Amino acid sequence: MECELRLSIASENDQQPLPFLNVGNVLLVFFGGVIGTAARALVVEVCGDSRLAFATLIVNVVGALGLGIVLEAMARPIHNSASSHRWRLFVGTGFFGGFTTYSALALVVLVMFQSGDAWAGVGYGLLTVIVGAGATFVGVWLGSRFGGTENPDVPPAREDIS
Repeated sequence: MECELRLSIASENDQQPLPFLNVGNVLLVFFGGVIGTAARALVVEVCGDSRLAFATLIVNVVGALGLGIVLEAMARPIHNSASSHRWRLFVGTGFFGGFTTYSALALVVLVMFQSGDAWAGVGYGLLTVIVGAGATFVGVWLGSRFGGTENPDVPPAREDIS
């Protein structure tokens, strides 16, 4: 028995396979994620287990800032190449995907709720989301300033590349 997995996107008239879904790109995301996860573990280790909430906040805010910078800077037309796409996969999806941690955020909030400090849990969750969103906006702004485009009035490219 043979099984084939084929992911596709719909165009107006036909189905086209996703050309970027290949072993090389999956490995880029995998190794970026491994490095990002190790970096997050290092931050938690440096901060100590007793400061998990602080470490999680730092990781998520720094990750949001970094992801905003990388994705906006690399979305410029000057970076519309296969190597730029691979860099976005490795750093954006892989590293920052592994570095940031929604699960630890959820765990910290749950522990606060279970310890009877529901308001602290709500506050911590909101603080993380609001500060993280702000960091992403700052990252996008920084990425737009240092994205390598010759003309700052050129809008970023938003199409996926093959």
